[in-house]
Amino acid sequence: MIINIAFSSDNNYAPFLCVAIYSLLKNSNSKNNYHIYILDGGISKENKSKILNSLNKFKNKKIEFIEVDKKIFKNIKQFLQLNQSAYYRLLLPIILPKIKKIIYCDCDLLFLKDVSLLYMEKLNKSLISCCKIFHPNYQQVLQKIYPKFKIKTAINSGVTLMNLNKLRKGNYSNKFIDFVNKNSEKLIAGDQDVLNIILSDNIKILHPKWNSTSYLFVTKDNKKCNLNKKVFNTCIKNPSIVHFDGIKPWSSGSSHPYKKTYKKYLNETEFKCYKNKFDSKKFIQNQIFYNGNRIANLLPNFLYNIIEKQYLKNNFLEKKFKEISKNEND
Repeated sequence: MIINIAFSSDNNYAPFLCVAIYSLLKNSNSKNNYHIYILDGGISKENKSKILNSLNKFKNKKIEFIEVDKKIFKNIKQFLQLNQSAYYRLLLPIILPKIKKIIYCDCDLLFLKDVSLLYMEKLNKSLISCCKIFHPNYQQVLQKIYPKFKIKTAINSGVTLMNLNKLRKGNYSNKFIDFVNKNSEKLIAGDQDVLNIILSDNIKILHPKWNSTSYLFVTKDNKKCNLNKKVFNTCIKNPSIVHFDGIKPWSSGSSHPYKKTYKKYLNETEFKCYKNKFDSKKFIQNQIFYNGNRIANLLPNFLYNIIEKQYLKNNFLEKKFKEISKNEND
């Protein structure tokens, strides 16, 4: 069986793209063929060579780099680490006109199970299938920014199973492009916002083990995520895909429980000598965050809820919302 998968990356994320694909193929089923399309946002020849050499031993794969017209998303304003290449997945129905279905993946992922099991998930009438987002105020802030749209259940787009046939028939890529170019200054999570707003009624929710995000590893318990204990424990103890959507494993001071596993995979690639420049400020921030969470998780629920409420009032999403509101009122 052919498994179609897409990634998008610029040159800065090339080492992490390599680790993601390497871990995907290492945990693949040898009976399948994995066709991997890389939407190229400016990856150097040297880094492309490193990626291909790292993956050379895997025979059940096909790798294709695809250049994307950077003029399409001409008005993009970068927020956090999101740049233009983060929006390229929205073009997949156009870029791959003969492909019926594909899994789009972020670069900051670690695959620990065979992704073909996800590929075989039925989309039914849905256009895409994703895992629910567990960040406590993302949906709330997104809804405040776009009050005209009803966002039923917010998703994290880091792992997205896409029905390209239906997306093409509905001309959705052009709808995405139009929305991004008109609202780029108001987007807080890039393409993820676009999918949550435009496809809200057409999203199937996946088991969260397919996108075990950072919040799951720092939250107090399963109740904070509205998950039963069995599902929650699967996500943190036996995940299919780990998504480093918060503090990255290569970031100074990261204490993510899968940091060592990530390093193990990195060392098996041609980027094994990669070392992120030490950032003392980032180290202190990350350690305060992790240790602060550990302490908070020991507190009684009523105290934890008070602390969380105060934190969410001033987190980066609320700050972005206040900035947008100010600009609109000026």
